[in-house]
Order: sequence, then structure tokens, then C-alpha cells
Amino acid sequence: MLWNNASQPQKNVKEFIAAAKGATPPFKMGGTGSKREDHVLTAFVEKNTGAKFAYLPYTSGGEAATQLVGNHTASNVNNPSENLEVWRANQVRALCVFDKERIEYKVKVTPSQSWNDVPTCKEEGLERAVPDVARDVSAGKVTPTRPRSTSICSRRSRRPPNSRTTSRSRPSADLPHRA
Repeated sequence: MLWNNASQPQKNVKEFIAAAKGATPPFKMGGTGSKREDHVLTAFVEKNTGAKFAYLPYTSGGEAATQLVGNHTASNVNNPSENLEVWRANQVRALCVFDKERIEYKVKVTPSQSWNDVPTCKEEGLERAVPDVARDVSAGKVTPTRPRSTSICSRRSRRPPNSRTTSRSRPSADLPHRA
């Protein structure tokens, strides 16, 4: 997902991209790791809008969220779970989701928004399809009856989330599995 700080005046992708195009120096975009999913998504936004960003790789989505809340970056491309608590606290704004469809969950996460209220990036003017990003899952020898390694792609299923938890180890039934 593409996020910005809630104190910033840009309330949608169009306003955000217009501001980014006119920014000198370029807006700072935070993400997890270098030359990985978040960096690829940032390059995708640059290529499809003409805006330029200074991509800053962090060691975790939590660190990228902290930098956004502190206004050290203008935006980030965090997964929903990585910005959930700061979104609930109205410290960040969800601009769009990088998928072909909106997230299906309609229960309010903030006082005014559910995951389903966040438009797709395509709805917001990023017309080209988002590239698939490979993910690998591996298991050790302690699971001999299961495959040791498998690959899945970023088009996550539409089924309800599993028992993933937030950093506070709280069940997260309202966390979709999307970038």
C-alpha cells in the first residue's frame, strides 16, 4: 500500500504525485530493504507517474512506519499490518492499495475508514498493472511430511487472514494479506 503522513495536505494519489513531481529535493519514500518488493513498488510509481523519489531502505516495516510518522519520509510502501496501529491513531493516511481489486474487509479500522474504503492504485490513476513479486516460504527438517520450500506470488488469496499478529502480539483478524 502507498501511505503518507496524515499531517500532509495530500489526501489522494493525484495530489501526492503532483506534489512529488514539484518537490526539490525529491520526496523521501521509505520501505523495507533495498532492491526488494518496496523498492520495486517505488520504481513502479516513478516509472508510471514521472515523479522522482529518494528511496530509503529500512530494516523493517515498523522502522519505515516510525520514520513516516516522524515526518522523516514523505511516504512509504508498507504492508497493511506494518502501518495498522499508526493508521488507527490517525498518524498516517492510506492512499491506495497495489492490487487489481480493493481489499474486501469492510469493518472500520479507523473511525471513518475500512480496508475496503482504500482505493486501488489503478482507481487513483496508476493505470498499469502492478508486477507480481515472488515470495518464498521454507521449512526445516522438523517438517518432513511437508514440502521444504515453495514459491508463491503476490496475488494473495481473497480468503480471510490467518492468525498473523501485530507487533503487540494481538490477534489481527482485520489485517489483509496485501502490499
